[in-house]
Amino acid sequence: MTEAYIRNKPGMSSVKDMPLLQNGPPPGGFAPVRYARRIPSKGPSAVAIFLAAFGTFSWGLIIGLVIYLTCRDPYSSSEDLLIYKHHLKTQQHGIDFYVKSGFNKKYPVGSPARVKLEDKIIKDYNETNQSECHYELLQKWLLAETNYPTPVCDDLERKELRDPRETTPLNP
Repeated sequence: MTEAYIRNKPGMSSVKDMPLLQNGPPPGGFAPVRYARRIPSKGPSAVAIFLAAFGTFSWGLIIGLVIYLTCRDPYSSSEDLLIYKHHLKTQQHGIDFYVKSGFNKKYPVGSPARVKLEDKIIKDYNETNQSECHYELLQKWLLAETNYPTPVCDDLERKELRDPRETTPLNP
């Protein structure tokens, strides 16, 4: 069928002779579509965002500075660092540790503060080396070598911090 037959206009010679049929909006237009409710028409300005970010950053710096200034350096370390000049040993097990100058004035030998500090050094040493010893025993057990070296375990046994009967890694 031809367009001329459909529109009842026989003998049309051009498309321009066809009447206009166009779908369009209804008279008065379509009703508005509310796609988002309660969205503000304007957000915070760039200045407000900058000030909020600057304030947050400044607050973090202030907190970090306060923490840095209130933390004191410890008087002792288990490592020989540049600020710890003097080498000492604990009285109970002979564990090496290094101290700053003026240590003996603040922690005299036999004082409760010195005993407490040495107990902390022994506890830290024991915790660190017990895990290392456990790792050595695990390696010895996995490799099934009776002559596998265990220097950390041997050191703990010499300092009487480990039971020499513990030979399996499953019983640290």
